[in-house]
Amino acid sequence: MSDQDFPSTPPPDDTPRGERQLRIPLDPQMLVVLALAAAGLLLMCIFGALLLAPEGGFFNRSGTTSEEEETGLDLVATPSGENIVVVSDGVNTLSIDLDPPAVLTVGETEFAVKAQFVPQNGRWIPSGEAGMADWVYGSIVNYVFGLQDTAANRTLLEGLTPGDRILLTTLNGTQREFAVTGRELSGASNADLFAQNRPRMTLVWLGSLNEEQRLVVFADFVLPQEQGTAASAPAAVEIGEVAQLADVRMTVSSTSQVVDSPAAPPGFSLFLVDFDVENIGQSPLDTGLLRLALIDELSNQYSLNAAASQEGRYPILSGFIDPGTIRQSTAGYQIPSNLTSSRLRWVVTRVDSPGQIEVNLPFSGISNANLAVSLQQADISTDGTSLIVTGQLTNLASQPVIIGESNVRLESNGALYLVFSTSPGFPWAVNAGQSLPFALTFQRPATSTAIFTIMGQSFELSGLR
Repeated sequence: MSDQDFPSTPPPDDTPRGERQLRIPLDPQMLVVLALAAAGLLLMCIFGALLLAPEGGFFNRSGTTSEEEETGLDLVATPSGENIVVVSDGVNTLSIDLDPPAVLTVGETEFAVKAQFVPQNGRWIPSGEAGMADWVYGSIVNYVFGLQDTAANRTLLEGLTPGDRILLTTLNGTQREFAVTGRELSGASNADLFAQNRPRMTLVWLGSLNEEQRLVVFADFVLPQEQGTAASAPAAVEIGEVAQLADVRMTVSSTSQVVDSPAAPPGFSLFLVDFDVENIGQSPLDTGLLRLALIDELSNQYSLNAAASQEGRYPILSGFIDPGTIRQSTAGYQIPSNLTSSRLRWVVTRVDSPGQIEVNLPFSGISNANLAVSLQQADISTDGTSLIVTGQLTNLASQPVIIGESNVRLESNGALYLVFSTSPGFPWAVNAGQSLPFALTFQRPATSTAIFTIMGQSFELSGLR
């Protein structure tokens, strides 16, 4: 096992003269998108057979081997020259140009990457170096990384949700983006984690949750924008209309907004999209290949939120769909409660093919025209230190509205005054067609006049001094 940082000094070339050798210079992007079917099959055998050797599964920290532990398999990946991996089955060899990973960025955390070479008849022995991400050398279709046994790393992985992005920067400066599809507890002898048959990333927390299971996060490769967009994008469809992307047909049946869900943090509401998805292909559809995004008129994009989706009438989309089968699902999103977008778009893409589905969704939002504000009084407190503003809000829209402290202010001559208290407390939820009385206590302005603003509507207050 080599524990030198990549690139390491290549071993001497001892390939027999009579052995057939094939060198294929491939573009790194093509390595990922096309999945390197031939190399992937060989690599899957490597990481499936070698890493599943007896006694310890694929995480053997001792590094000891014996004759009894030999697998008897002469298939091995070895470094052979800078940025080249050689895969051999004992008769033929395949040399593949590769651009190894150098930096892994998960959320706000960056990890320097250390290559971990798996020798013939050996096992993956993680380096155990703090602040490093161990990359299983040669895993270039499904990048396999191990994160060290720290509480911070475990918290980082447990905090990832579907749609979160992970950035991989290679030695040559190329950046590849991956979208989290899920996390699970995986058996310590699960060779599928190393399968090289799908463009993705696998992150393994190297601590022991127990003797049999480890925390694993999966993320699929995200096509660059220029490759993920069809040359001629199809026209957007409306609710109830059928749209097709490759061998998938989708129909949005309804939408709804939830303002009082515990899944929504303060200042946010939930937007739910109910839809049908049909597999019209000849093989099972892996729903992990689909990306479901909500976009407002300012091009702000909201990722699928698992907690929000659970508030819907149907389950979140997951797993495989058999040919000819239709499944009903709900996609949930967290959106600002005071979002004023005149329209929303629901965009579906696939990580394995170009093109997209775009659905126009009705969204009234909140504006001056559909929120009536009525001021009743603006009085100075008895101790002379505060200004008390009372009034009433009426929601004339067809959607609920939530108002937070950021939507209310009192100012004069460029100075903003503090909010001492509110009744009711923020956030204020006003359902469609309903009214809400309110009282706000501000710091008393230093001038005789001030401007009170709520949800974009302004009122001049006078006689304050």
